[in-house]
Amino acid sequence: MKQTNPCKIRLWERKGENRICLVCKKEFYAPRSLIKKGGGKYCSRDCYAKGKINGEYRKCPVCNVEFYTTPCMIRRGWGKYCSKQCRLPMSEETREKIAKGHRGEKSYLWLGGRKGINKTRIDNYKWRLLRKTIYERDNWKCQICGKQCSRGDIACHHVIPWRIENKDEPKNLITLCNSCHTVTDNNIRYSHI
Repeated sequence: MKQTNPCKIRLWERKGENRICLVCKKEFYAPRSLIKKGGGKYCSRDCYAKGKINGEYRKCPVCNVEFYTTPCMIRRGWGKYCSKQCRLPMSEETREKIAKGHRGEKSYLWLGGRKGINKTRIDNYKWRLLRKTIYERDNWKCQICGKQCSRGDIACHHVIPWRIENKDEPKNLITLCNSCHTVTDNNIRYSHI
C-alpha cells in the first residue's frame, strides 16, 4: 500500500476540521484523532507553550522591569518584585555591616576558635597512623565475620566506646567491616534501653 503525505491529501479526503488557534487566532487544520484526545487547540508548539502559561506579567515597582510570576507566588502574596535586590534594597555599607556582625565570635557556628573534640581527634595524623597499625595487626580482616576488607569497607572499632573511656589504645581497638561495625555500634549504643 502506498503511503501518501498528509499535506498532499485532497481537502475532501481529510478527516478532521479547520480550527482557530486559542493564542494567535490563526486558522489551522487539526486531525480528528487529535481532537478526540482533547487536542487541536493550538496551531504550533510555541502557541501551546504560551497557552499553558497561567501566571501573569507584572512590573517591578523599584526598577520598572517587566517579569513573569506564577499563580503560586501571587497566592502567597509574593511576586511583587523582580528580584531579591529589589525586594530588600541595601547599600554596600549595610551589607558589609551585616557581614561583619556574623563573622568570628558573633557567628552562631563559633566553637571558641577550635574544632569539636571528636573532629580534631579524627583529623589527627596520629589517629590515622594508629588505625593503619590496627588494620595491619588484624591482617585487614573483620574480627566478627572474618571478611577480608578493602580500604573503603573497613572500620576501626573501639571495644569500650570512646565516648565512655576517651582513650585510643591498641588493646581497645579492633578491625571490623562496615556492616558489622554498624550492627555492633548500634547494639552498644542502644543496649541500655
